[in-house]
Amino acid sequence: MIFRLLQIRDQLKTHRVVLSDRLANFYGLSTIGPGQIRGNGWLALTDESLIFEMYVPARSLSIPLGAITCVDTAPAHLGKTEKKGSRLLRIQYAAGTQEESVAWRVEHLPQWVISIADSRRQHQ
Repeated sequence: MIFRLLQIRDQLKTHRVVLSDRLANFYGLSTIGPGQIRGNGWLALTDESLIFEMYVPARSLSIPLGAITCVDTAPAHLGKTEKKGSRLLRIQYAAGTQEESVAWRVEHLPQWVISIADSRRQHQ
């Protein structure tokens, strides 16, 4: 686990990181469906993309800011709910010819929504 953390830190050094959460909880990709494994990882907003590196199993997801079509919050994703009254960061984006959505539980949720929206505007 420590090796994976150091590996991710080194990868992110090549980007200008705007915001990050080292304990983001991944709720899955909509196109894969509800059977996928939820897991913790490092979510980072850079000046070009939203990057998620799951710790175990080691998985990567990079969403270019230009592909993001919607940033909002949701009480659940793929049938997986958050604590009552809590919400998830939900991102909808173009993935090839289809629309994809993904969600995470993050600290400082309002800051994430605002920062991603601002970064998208600056990137256009």
